Amino acid sequence: MTGNTIRSYLNLTDNFPFPVRVVKSLDGVDIVEDFQQNRYLVLKLTKEMFLTYTDLTRYSLSLAKSVYEIKDQNNIYLMFDGFDEMTEERVKWLRLFPLLNQIFEKSSFEITLKKEHLRHLENLYRLLDHKFSYIEMRIRELETSPVKNDIHWVILSKYHILLDAKIYLYDLQQDLFHFIDQKQIVRYGLIYRKINEFLYHKGKILPCFDLYYGPLGMLCSRYYLSLPSTFSSDFLKKEIDAMDEFNKKYFCFMTLYILVLNVHLEIQMQYYQTMGYLKMCTQIQRFMKEFREYIAK
Repeated sequence: MTGNTIRSYLNLTDNFPFPVRVVKSLDGVDIVEDFQQNRYLVLKLTKEMFLTYTDLTRYSLSLAKSVYEIKDQNNIYLMFDGFDEMTEERVKWLRLFPLLNQIFEKSSFEITLKKEHLRHLENLYRLLDHKFSYIEMRIRELETSPVKNDIHWVILSKYHILLDAKIYLYDLQQDLFHFIDQKQIVRYGLIYRKINEFLYHKGKILPCFDLYYGPLGMLCSRYYLSLPSTFSSDFLKKEIDAMDEFNKKYFCFMTLYILVLNVHLEIQMQYYQTMGYLKMCTQIQRFMKEFREYIAK
């Protein structure tokens, strides 16, 4: 957190219910400590964000409620009691999904898939096609290079993973086209764009101000992509088992889509860039293995 941000809190000391002693930032959430070492989470909101917060309170009884609201000329500061340092990270992730799902369900409404969704899906695949074309060009350059170093061989050895992903993505797209042709009815609800364990707060969920409407499969995709790589996805599989076929396919398509878009092959690959490439290929391979029954079904 910058010094300017700290000073902005200090300037509000007269409005705070206690003097500010410590201010620090933890993944976008500010932690304030008073002289009795009681801790509070603080979110700085614009007036528009505050309206979003009040709307969210209607959608979930599990949304964390602020204990103090402090206003200045331009912003509103929400203070939430305490900072949960006791709950294990793995437990936070397990408890977080039902809270996100509750907001989705309470805000959800039914839509009928139409041609507009077909065009959107085609635009997504067009981006994928450009991505795969670029990757294939880079791979071809490496394959035909008369001199290959260790980095080149490592990149080439993982290319088959991307080819498998390309085939799966095409098949998944065709499956989704079928649902659109059938004009299937799908539920859309509010989805947090950014998900992390710090959203879990003493059995409640902190508000998010970057939300959008989408199907349940998209919520599962966001959640899966946010999970630490060392965590098991078995819990999520149980949720996906209960979903309809459209959402299962949508989850698989969007997750693979986002993973592939994050694969980078630069003209001159340095060590750290190669590690990033290997990491993404490993994530893609792991996902295809874990969810093959939904992808290939």
